[in-house]
Amino acid sequence: MSRIIGVLACLAALGLFWVKASGQNPGATGGVNSAESPKASQENPPPASGAMPWRLGLWLWASGPFLQPEAGDQLLDFCAKHGIDILLAQIHFQDAEKRDSLLPGYADFLRKAAQQDLRVEALEGEPEMAFASLRADTLQRLDSILNFDLALPPHERFSGLHYDIEFTSSPRWRTHPDPADRQAMMREVLETAQAIQDKIKTRAPELTVAYDLPQAYGVQADDFTLSFHGKTAPIYQHLQDLSDYVVVMSYRQRGTGENSVVSMATPEIIYAAQIGKTACISLDTEQSKDEPNTTFYGKSAATLEQTAAESLRALGDRPGFGGLYLHHYGSLETILGQATPFRHEVDARVTPTLP
Repeated sequence: MSRIIGVLACLAALGLFWVKASGQNPGATGGVNSAESPKASQENPPPASGAMPWRLGLWLWASGPFLQPEAGDQLLDFCAKHGIDILLAQIHFQDAEKRDSLLPGYADFLRKAAQQDLRVEALEGEPEMAFASLRADTLQRLDSILNFDLALPPHERFSGLHYDIEFTSSPRWRTHPDPADRQAMMREVLETAQAIQDKIKTRAPELTVAYDLPQAYGVQADDFTLSFHGKTAPIYQHLQDLSDYVVVMSYRQRGTGENSVVSMATPEIIYAAQIGKTACISLDTEQSKDEPNTTFYGKSAATLEQTAAESLRALGDRPGFGGLYLHHYGSLETILGQATPFRHEVDARVTPTLP
């Protein structure tokens, strides 16, 4: 009898593991850690006790060329080889004439992606698109994406909308340093985010909403704090409230310690756990002349894999942590080249085989 009870206990534990590993909502998290405060922005989360499955995402800017069958198939093969779970594909739906010519290509690519269980999120991003002056245009573009998506078979649609709106890079933000002006701009951004969430949850509630967040929103939270809907908080928390998950642009070459990947994303991960959502880390592979120490451009695949593994080993199954995203396909392909599959190599570094 004791042996039967032991077997049943093992099966129950495996069942709990499977539920966590196979969840369909990228924003869902396994628990809430309300004992910690987002104020601990410079602290690294403690190392996890064991390795858990992790989500691997990839940005794809200028997706147009990959709508051609040969290039699209190469991209899909790349994702399959390296264990990419989610592809963030930039969508060009601003120009109606150009949009109509691209629709068959998008539909074919989504169909092929679905066949290999690759989720594709429609990626949008411009620094000023969330300001009030462009809100109507932004929502019209969203409607165009939703109209296209809802006309497809359910299993061949986008899995979500993904926004990269770095408003601090806009000329308006840079030329208006007055705190009152910047408070007004951030409020406009949040009002647009609210409108985006309302539209998606009304028209296509099965789609997720996600935002890319510059690390400054968290580590310099005092500069980005405002009141919205009666709540005073840093803008990263407001955007997490208005989305299913976020990706922190935690672009650093070291995984842990001071000024690292993990420290850059700690505030968002802590808050994600508190509200039952997730925040993801990310690594950059694009050339950066201004900040060369934040990217892996020109580095080896092994160096990239080591930092990814170091970060994942520290975060593990921590509540609020959602996975790793890589920026972006073009430069990443150059780094990885003929290397061994990325996920396999990182997993081997996170949980090395015992002798």
